[in-house]
Amino acid sequence: VRLRAIARQAAHTLRQAGMILFDRPDGEGTMRSKNIGRIASLYYLCHETVEVLVKLLRPEAGEETLLGLVCCSAEFSSVRVREEEMGDLEDDLATTAGKVAVLLQSYISRASPASSFSLQTDQNYVAQNAGRILRALFEMVRGLGWAQCARRALDLCKAFERRRWPVDNLLLQFDNVPPDVANCLPGNKDM
Repeated sequence: VRLRAIARQAAHTLRQAGMILFDRPDGEGTMRSKNIGRIASLYYLCHETVEVLVKLLRPEAGEETLLGLVCCSAEFSSVRVREEEMGDLEDDLATTAGKVAVLLQSYISRASPASSFSLQTDQNYVAQNAGRILRALFEMVRGLGWAQCARRALDLCKAFERRRWPVDNLLLQFDNVPPDVANCLPGNKDM
């Protein structure tokens, strides 16, 4: 009886997050996964993250909005702003989502937070998780049929994987080419 109650509560939580459907309107009976639930399972997303994405995601979302949604993911709830980091982070970025945004953007830009070991550790944690969250976000908007938003999400995925922004010189994707040299040479700036 106790296990049944736990399973029922988990199923209702997943239903509220928009990840599953029941075959009966009273929330009982056979469950089946929705596309978003399948994607969340495939990319190991927390149901809180899926709830935020379902609620805030719009077809006209730009790169900044999409990046902001990734930074608000429940997967980053363990990232904390520490007192010794306050000198490195501006006041408006001294939140978990703000810190994650700075660390994610610096990771893509190949910048390393040299002043603090804790920032380096947090950047590694963000880098380990952001890729799968970005891919899940891309799969979600692609599944919804939002072509422009899917393109922007895919551009963010590629920027993360290649560690260069779409406007950067193509040579920056190679580790042995210094940024100042790559930026002096002509190069295609499109991905």
